Amino acid sequence: MTDAMNGRTTVVIALAAFGIVVAVEAGLALTVGYVSVLAAGVVWALVALGLSLYADPAGERRPGHAALWAVAAFLLGGLPIVVLAWRVAHARGRYEPNVSR
Repeated sequence: MTDAMNGRTTVVIALAAFGIVVAVEAGLALTVGYVSVLAAGVVWALVALGLSLYADPAGERRPGHAALWAVAAFLLGGLPIVVLAWRVAHARGRYEPNVSR
């Protein structure tokens, strides 16, 4: 996989994460009639925790670092999810072997 394809994959993953964040918030607003900040914050914190742990290499998990991302997602909503998706895309390109097509 070339660097340009890796870069495009990273951008696509980050944009998809942003779209998911917007879609979930809009879905909650339409379904319930309002968005509970606490309910959405808990969901984003759990997603951020999982993404942060997924971005770390298997032997080097950092639970304290993941907890900080969870707190940031709880306080800031979906924005840290987009940043974490960017990290996951970079980690994915770094840890997976290059495949030439």
